[in-house]
Parts: sequence; C-alpha cells; structure tokens
Amino acid sequence: MRSFSKEKVNPATITPELSDEVEGDIDNKVGPQALPLAATVEVKESGRAVQTNPANGTFTLLHGAGEFTAEASAYGYHPESQVINIEADGTTTANFMLQELVSYETTGQVINETTGEPIDGATLLLVEDANVTPVQTDSEGSFSFSSYEGEYTLRVTARGYHAADVPLSVTEDRNLTVELEPFYTIPGGEIGYDDGTAENARAFYEAGNGWAVKMSLPDDKETAIVTEGIFRFWDTEWPVPGGTEFAVEVWDASGENGLPGDKLAGPIEAEALRNGEWTVVDLSEHTIQVSGDFYMVYIQTQANPNTPVSRRMKTVLLQSEAINMLMEVGVQRLPQKETT
Repeated sequence: MRSFSKEKVNPATITPELSDEVEGDIDNKVGPQALPLAATVEVKESGRAVQTNPANGTFTLLHGAGEFTAEASAYGYHPESQVINIEADGTTTANFMLQELVSYETTGQVINETTGEPIDGATLLLVEDANVTPVQTDSEGSFSFSSYEGEYTLRVTARGYHAADVPLSVTEDRNLTVELEPFYTIPGGEIGYDDGTAENARAFYEAGNGWAVKMSLPDDKETAIVTEGIFRFWDTEWPVPGGTEFAVEVWDASGENGLPGDKLAGPIEAEALRNGEWTVVDLSEHTIQVSGDFYMVYIQTQANPNTPVSRRMKTVLLQSEAINMLMEVGVQRLPQKETT
C-alpha cells in the first residue's frame, strides 16, 4: 500500500494582467517538493478546457473577458477551483496545487456460498474506475488491490457462479469476504436437434447471414450455462474451394412468437472441421447464461464458395443434471438487420 502526505494544500494564487489569456502551471502536492502534473483545466461557465503539458504542468487557454471559475482536475487528485478575473487584452495567471487522494488496500477472499470453499481464478474489478487493474483470486480465493478513496461497485465473476456486484466504500484499509452463488452444475448435459443422419447442406451467397437452431431447457430447469457449441460441416467435396472460418452466436427467444430476440454472446470466431467429425467450439470462458428457450447460431463469415457448409448443430450445457434429449426443430434465418 502506498502512503501519502496529508499536508494541507497551499492557497492558489491569481495574478490578473492585461490580456485575454489564462496561463499558469499545476503542481502535484505529495511531499515537500512540488512536481509538475498532467491535468485538465476547465472554465466551468463556458466548458472551455485545455490539457496541461505533463513535462512542466503549464497551460495556456484563450478565453473571453469576465469573471469565471477555473477548475483543475486530474485522476487520483482532489480537484481545485479558483475564481479568475480575465480583463480584455490582459493575461491572468492561475497556479494550482493539487493534493493526491488517499489510497487504501482492499483484501479478502471469494468463497462458494454453499460450501464455504475458496474460489480460485475469480475476477474482481471496480466498475467505476478502469484505471484499477482487475485482479484474480489465488488457490486460496484470496485477493488484494489498491484504490483511491471513494464509492465503488466491486464486480466479482467466476466460471460456474452467478456474478455479484458488491457496494464498496473505500475510506480505509478493508478486508471482506465475497460469497458467490454456484450454478449447481454437473458437466455433460447435451441438447441436440439431429438424429445422426446426414442432412442437406446449407450456404448463403453472401457473408454475414446465419442459421439459428432453437434449443429448450427441460421444464424443471430454469437456467443453464452454455459451455460448448457443437457443429457438423460438409466435407471437402463441397463447396470448392470451401473454407473453415465461421462464427458462433447465442440468442435468447424473446422475439415475436419465440423468434430470436436479443443476442447473449458473440460473434465468437471458430474454425470448422471438414473431415466428417463434429466441430466443438469452446464457449465456457464467455459465461453464457440461458433461460428457457434460446438459439445456437451459426454465422457464415465468408461468401460462398469460400465457406464451410453447416449440416447439424448441437449445444452442450452445464446444469443440474445430464441431458441427452432429441429435438426436431426448424432452422430459421436470423433477422437480416442483426447479421449484416
């Protein structure tokens, strides 16, 4: 954890001179010696702003005459404001001294809500501050990161668990325990629409179109995580020369009459096998949660005949028990506006 001086900020000075320019410099007050600082200086009434020179902290801003409020701000520092009086054909010098925000360390552990076991590889990030690098838990579920004082949302995600948003007030060093609800998953459930026999191959003349196959969870299962999409492509006999590039998307069934509505994931790049074997696309890293009906989607990314040709489609799920059910469903073209 970094420590910073809590010395009070010296009052800023303003020296009006003849001109319509505002000039000055900005220093970083973190100790006995002030250092130049990259910052933004804005005249609040007009919205006119300028960036300082990070090498020496100086700035120059042309502005109309009058009395205004100028504010200097920089990431990790308390902003400072001054009232400045810009005279016609004059120069006003405004110097700012910014004090750095206090930084605190947040440590803790991410655990399974049900078992209390630590979760390895969970990711934690501050939603409101992208400058804080996301961290991952170790084998003990432990984590640590530093951030400036403030109010944040701590987002915690892990494969196989519901994500959690935890309010985090950073006013001191903190230690907290985050519990994630598991999906109660057992790998191996599978939903498929094919019966194992060869079917007619399909291809579009233009790239960007797709075929969506509707999948349905069993009636007693509300949600599941899609971990794989399994596709079968025609062999190298057709088309010629063909290709191997395609993409995968997953959509919900919130459209009119149960048609594809909102895209849940994708496009996810994939490479087709054209040797008579199933092409398995790993989707586990995307944590795709589905409810009820959903669509596994093949997107043709190349124009015919430089594309693989889809024959069949299945999906593998993680959910409360293994599924191996046969579903004969129609293949429906995605709305053109979503795939072009």
